Amino acid sequence: MDSVLEAWQTLYSLKLREMVPCPPGEAPALICSNNTRNGELLFPKEIAKSFLRATEQKEGAVVALNKSLDGCGYPEHFFSEFTLNQKQHLFIRLNRSFVFKTMICQVISSKDNNVQSDESHCITLVPHVLCNGADITHISVSESRSLLTVGLLRNVLKSIGKSVDVYLSDLPFSQLPSSVRNLFSSFFSTKQKRGVHRDITAADFITSLQPLTDPPIPHPFTNPTSTVHSILQIDVKSFAIDQKLIGKGGYEKNLNSVQVTTVSGQLTPAASLAHDICTRCSKDHMIIHVAQQQRSYQAQQAMVLVDIFNSKSKSSMQQQHIALTSAVDVLNCPGSTVNYSLSELLRIRQEQMTSAFTVKYSDTLKGDQLQLLVNRMTEAVIKFELLSQDPTTYVKIDAPEVSVSCDDDVRFDGAFVLYNYARVAALLNRHRLASQHGVYPLLPSVETVDFSLLKEEEEWQLLFHYVLQYPLLLKEAAKIAKKGVGVHITLGLKKICQFLTRFSHAFSSYYSRTKVLMPPEPHLLPLIHARLYLLMAIKQVLHNGLALLAIEPFEQM
Repeated sequence: MDSVLEAWQTLYSLKLREMVPCPPGEAPALICSNNTRNGELLFPKEIAKSFLRATEQKEGAVVALNKSLDGCGYPEHFFSEFTLNQKQHLFIRLNRSFVFKTMICQVISSKDNNVQSDESHCITLVPHVLCNGADITHISVSESRSLLTVGLLRNVLKSIGKSVDVYLSDLPFSQLPSSVRNLFSSFFSTKQKRGVHRDITAADFITSLQPLTDPPIPHPFTNPTSTVHSILQIDVKSFAIDQKLIGKGGYEKNLNSVQVTTVSGQLTPAASLAHDICTRCSKDHMIIHVAQQQRSYQAQQAMVLVDIFNSKSKSSMQQQHIALTSAVDVLNCPGSTVNYSLSELLRIRQEQMTSAFTVKYSDTLKGDQLQLLVNRMTEAVIKFELLSQDPTTYVKIDAPEVSVSCDDDVRFDGAFVLYNYARVAALLNRHRLASQHGVYPLLPSVETVDFSLLKEEEEWQLLFHYVLQYPLLLKEAAKIAKKGVGVHITLGLKKICQFLTRFSHAFSSYYSRTKVLMPPEPHLLPLIHARLYLLMAIKQVLHNGLALLAIEPFEQM
């Protein structure tokens, strides 16, 4: 239930110093329980009085808190302890059983577990890759990182209710080798919508750039019979300065002019992209450009042309820019790694996965089944490698030619997450089959389950740290943070892979210490049922997170 998360976020935010009035230069002493992240908070009396409107009685505090926490409504169920101690410090502890039942019911009843947003304007993502006619069959790891970042960003934004489309500029994915194509088609398999088409001809677009064009119009677009074609240049420096688009987080200082047409009278790539964006996107769109650092300048050329056009047409279109570092440090690789091939990385990772899983599953998986396992594991490993770091930092990749076990190295986080998802699914499937054969009774309704039996600290951590935090994770991953006053932004996309990896490690630890399917004794069945429902919630959150990465998990291995 969203109210559980919202209420706890409200309480947690009370630790901020701004909540307590104090003399300039002084900060209140904040006192917090050591178990803040486990559902306990301890606030000094200054904060308690500020939030609870100066009441010092427990009854009055409960009433005030009930009014302040929007949507909670039942603090007597929400809290297991709510006291003002002798020093007038406010101590709050969540009712674990109530939170277990509330969150598990929410997750298993709403499969996608996504956060809804009230914002309705459309976002268009523009990846800047393979410029100047580069051969897509030799796409590098750096360029692949740009496309995968766009794919993840698209899915994260859609998960919080945004309307998102991707401008792929007709990239010829069909020309890629099948192993490489599958890595991207999982993100871009459906036809991308093109927004609202506006009737803006190339001539109209160029005309809108006056008086910045040099030489001025007439031009072949307005006089098609002309045989003399001249190159048009746009002086963008004065416009960018006037609009305060140059500076910290803004356009490059050396962005002085942009060429609009070629000697043959055609639009340049930058102008063609800008014209396409203005044509295909409605006036209230947000455009997010994603480019490697070496393509960042080219991206900004198109962006500033769109800005000029929008200023003339009084459009409310917004543009943002993410510059990904092009540095990919490939260890154990002789020579330069600047343009290290994605195909080569796929080959090495596939050999490593084949070596690891052939030994482990050769008795149960043969032929196509084993190859499917290897292919999905390879895809997951590479996506986690390239998306677990901040887009503005370099990626370190180890690509040895010798086989390495995936159990021994952290770089195979993607495989580890899939493996633990399969563990959860296998446990639930074993119970389902055993119930069909009468070994266990059928799983009762979740409303009748006694979640107070989940007393293991690891069980609470799995719910409170991960299941409860997943909606917050989506908001944080999609949060657009500006770098200064300009167009450059940063995103928290790396948190998705990091969250799934930590979640899988936490579950693996719990799995190794706790037996879920105990003997079907009457006194053990209530605990078995509570743990099975917890596993159902864990499975759903892992599934939702992997779906953001366009990774299809296994129900068993």
